[in-house]
Amino acid sequence: MKRRAFIKKNGALTLLAPFAGLPIASFESSKDNIIVNKPKWLLQMISNNDLSVNNILSRYVGDIHAVNYGAVLDGNEMATAHSITSFLKTGICALVSPESQFYDSQGLREKLALSCDFILGLQNDDGTIDLVSTNFHSTPDTGFIVKWLAPVWRLLDQSAVTQKQVILAPLKQFLINAGEALKIGGIHTPNHRWVVSSALAELYKIKQDEAYRTRAEEWLSEQIDLDEDGQFEEKSSYIYSSLSDRVLISIARGFNKPELLEYVAKNLKMNLYYLHPNGEIVTEASGRQDNSRIGTLENYYYPFRFMALKTGDGQFAAACKLIEETCFKKTTGFLYYFLEDPSLWEKLPASKALPVNYAKEFRNSNLIRVRRGDYDASILSGSTVFFTFHKKELALQGMRFA
Repeated sequence: MKRRAFIKKNGALTLLAPFAGLPIASFESSKDNIIVNKPKWLLQMISNNDLSVNNILSRYVGDIHAVNYGAVLDGNEMATAHSITSFLKTGICALVSPESQFYDSQGLREKLALSCDFILGLQNDDGTIDLVSTNFHSTPDTGFIVKWLAPVWRLLDQSAVTQKQVILAPLKQFLINAGEALKIGGIHTPNHRWVVSSALAELYKIKQDEAYRTRAEEWLSEQIDLDEDGQFEEKSSYIYSSLSDRVLISIARGFNKPELLEYVAKNLKMNLYYLHPNGEIVTEASGRQDNSRIGTLENYYYPFRFMALKTGDGQFAAACKLIEETCFKKTTGFLYYFLEDPSLWEKLPASKALPVNYAKEFRNSNLIRVRRGDYDASILSGSTVFFTFHKKELALQGMRFA
């Protein structure tokens, strides 16, 4: 019950009720005098992002005499490419947002510039970075970082922020170096093909290098690993399926491949039958580290919103509302998607009821899902845990033979 209460508490903090008191933002761009109106949910996301910036700054190394001066330390007090990337992604989103307390902040700009120089120093000669816990000279881990940093580089480049070249110049050098590795490097897991292809698509928006497209086409020629049920090969419903949805959208947009959106839509439709009554998602069939982990839907907010607006699907719109009601604060890390694409600010189509009364087999995942209103069950084969049951906050996490 304690961990269920924890999930409920976190979800309660993100209810849409706090949005009611927020004004719609209006400001004039110094470049084109266009009045920009941001929706209340986006203003809340920007506010949440400010909190994240303040949290990250507590781990920023500001001592000029320190060997890690300009870096951000991770949980193990190490200065890594990933910890610095988190700061760059979060900090640049704040720096370019007129509604942020950090908008065009000289102090933040100077710190970001130093971090750009630091991450450039961490980059290997071949353009890769290291995931210091396990993967060295890692193309896919480089791909993850590029797909985060290329969009925020573009946001900053197109912004009215002053003295922005101190960030843009070293960050672009890092990205172009990384692109050389992504043109030739390999991968570790199925989803890495789409991550690397997405990173190449994001780079292509910065530099029109046809080698980026050629390499992505090589990965795409292996065909998208979606089964008949709508699940990706790794069956990672909390982490990697949502990741695949996001990066496939990125590839579709960057390389003009709208046919890839069909895979995204099919996976999202499948996940509507993976929902527990309290907004959590079924994870017991996963083949990755999220197996049996308690997971909410924050990772799907961008795909659901993008596809709801693209297709007019009312169930996708309803899924967005569910995320806003249960775990909205956790979507903050995806702010850059929504800042760069104002079409996502549009009003969602009318919601259509989510499925709440069904018995459905997902043969390729060895899973049967049964839901009857406020309670649901999962029946699994090929697993030591063969049955789970949920009724709102009450959960039988697993039943097994001994």
